Parts: sequence; C-alpha cells; structure tokens
Amino acid sequence: AIPAYQDYTVRENLAVAVDDSQHAREALVAYYLSKKQVPQSLETAGVDQSTPRGSWLSLNPKGMVLTVTSKGRSLLLTPNRDSEGNIVWTCSPGPGVKPAQLPPSCRQPLQH
Repeated sequence: AIPAYQDYTVRENLAVAVDDSQHAREALVAYYLSKKQVPQSLETAGVDQSTPRGSWLSLNPKGMVLTVTSKGRSLLLTPNRDSEGNIVWTCSPGPGVKPAQLPPSCRQPLQH
C-alpha cells in the first residue's frame, strides 16, 4: 500500500506543477508566435522561474522544452504542432519519475 500511496502523492504534486506551468506555456507560445523564434530564457519571455505554489520552471531553448519541478520530481513539457497547426505540449517523465506517477493531464497533449 505504501508504494501506491507514494505514487499517488507524487502524481498529485506533479499535477499541481503542470497546472502551475500553464502561464509559462502560454507566454512561451506567445513569444514564439510574435517573434518567430524561441526565447533564450524564461526571463526573455517574461516568465518567473518559480510558481505561486512552489514549483520551479526551467527552459531549454533547444526545442523550447519546459522543465517543471515539484518536490524534487520533474516533468518535461515539449511543444509540438498538432494536425491543425496549433501548438500543443506533450508531457514526459523526468529522471526518477515512474509512468505510474504521471498526472492524468500528462496522458494527452496539453493546450498552451
């Protein structure tokens, strides 16, 4: 029962982190669409590295991959174009995150 509970608590913390990253994803997409280039940092796009509920954000400008970290666990959010040309984000586990710990929102593409 303890491993299942641990997976649940990690999943819930990461779900909050994904929700908290929405503003950053929106700002990154807006920057990309207006400037036609990937921002070199979160600061360039006007995004803080921390969220109000304690998650941390970092940006890899190569591919505009956003890393969201909460309580030592990370998710990688990667933008892609869908079949209609809209930018959607796919979510993948960072180091140490098991598939069972992925929040439900990470099991389908995220809108920015």
